[in-house]
Parts: sequence; structure tokens; C-alpha cells
Amino acid sequence: MKRTLTSPVHAAFGLCALLIAGPALAQSVPPDMPRSTMTISASGTVSAEPDQALITVGVEGVGRTADEAMRDNNTKMAAVVAAITGFGVADQDMATSGLSLNPRYDRRPESEPRIIGYQVSNQMTITVHDIDTLGEILDGVVSAGANTINSVMFDLSDKSALEREARIAAAQQARAKAGDYADALGTEILGIINVSEQGFSRPYMAMDMMRTAEASVGEVPVSARDVDVRVDVTVVFELSGSIE
Repeated sequence: MKRTLTSPVHAAFGLCALLIAGPALAQSVPPDMPRSTMTISASGTVSAEPDQALITVGVEGVGRTADEAMRDNNTKMAAVVAAITGFGVADQDMATSGLSLNPRYDRRPESEPRIIGYQVSNQMTITVHDIDTLGEILDGVVSAGANTINSVMFDLSDKSALEREARIAAAQQARAKAGDYADALGTEILGIINVSEQGFSRPYMAMDMMRTAEASVGEVPVSARDVDVRVDVTVVFELSGSIE
């Protein structure tokens, strides 16, 4: 897996006075003296090639009654599931993500709307672990009867190692930036008062698309780019309180 490490840093610097609350801190600053602090914000980002894709496929069924519409939908979805299973997708990687039953109306200006049938929409989210087969799977589900394909997204199955790398990069950048400010101001860093973190990943959405079952398509071309895992850190440093 290819990994690329970048570290965009946004530093926010401020000096503020906080009262000392604890005997351990009294060793560095007299109890009656306010404490000087510096707040630094930094971020670390690690990018890696995705190893899975999530796709949402949909099937619509219609009928004169709700029961007929549901049976029509179930028949079509069963064909789609069979096609997906034929590509080696496991049962645990398929999950229903949406199901709705709605009446269909005959709307004419000269009369009140009346129900003429029912429509069932069923959506399933599929996790594809072999990205090389994604284009073939997309084509296969359309051929099997899927009416829609939505939100094809690339992601990472395990982000823990990348989060650690991003966390270390963010902390190092925060410490380096704090050192630069302390040197420029002629003061010293005595310690760290507080550390807070916010992390997130950014899955890559490949496309938003809709296809009809009647469309003539070949294998859908799919290309993926790297997924970013980012950690933002804010560190409050204690300063010596004196400027040379």
C-alpha cells in the first residue's frame, strides 16, 4: 500500500493568564504569579491507496396493490443479489440501506388524485474488497435489474496505523512551531498544560450516477485516488513568563 505523508499546519498563537491550581505547578511558577501560555494548532495527514469500495444499488418494483409491488421488488432484488454473490461478495458485505413503499397517483386537473398502484424502492449497500472487480460488478448489477447505482465511495478498511502516523506528525509539527515562537520571543517552554485532538478520514466519492436497466453499457470504467486520514491537534504550552 502506497502511503504519502503531508503535514499542513495552521498555528494559532496566544498568550493568556491562567491561575495556578495545583502544587505540582508551583515549582515552575510562584503561586501568586499568573501563568503564561501559548496555544498551537497543527495537523498531520497521511494518504494511502484505498483497499475497498462501497456502492449503493437500488431496485424499484411496481404493482396494482402494495403486495404486488413488494413481490415485484423482491423478485428483482433477488436477481441483483444473485449477481453480486456470483462475483464472490460475501453475505456480510451486503446490507439493506433503504426500503420504502409509496402509492402511485393518477393526478388530473379536473379530479381529485386517486391511487392507481404502488411502488417499492429497495436499496442495498455493498462492500467490495477487490477494487479491480468493481467495474465488472457495477455492470453486472445493472444487467441483473438494478435501476440505480449511487454514491460509489472508496475507503480504507483499517485506519488505525495511518491515524497513529498522522497523530505523530501533528504532534511533531506542534512542538516545532512552539519552539520557533519561544525562540523568537526569547522565552522558554516549561511544559505542556493540555492536549486535544480531532481526527477524521476523507473517503473518496467516485461518482453519483443513475443507470436504467434498459441502458446498453459495457464494463463501467472506475479509477480511485488516495484516501486521506487526518489528525488535528491543539496543544497548550506553558512558558517561562519572561522575555529577555
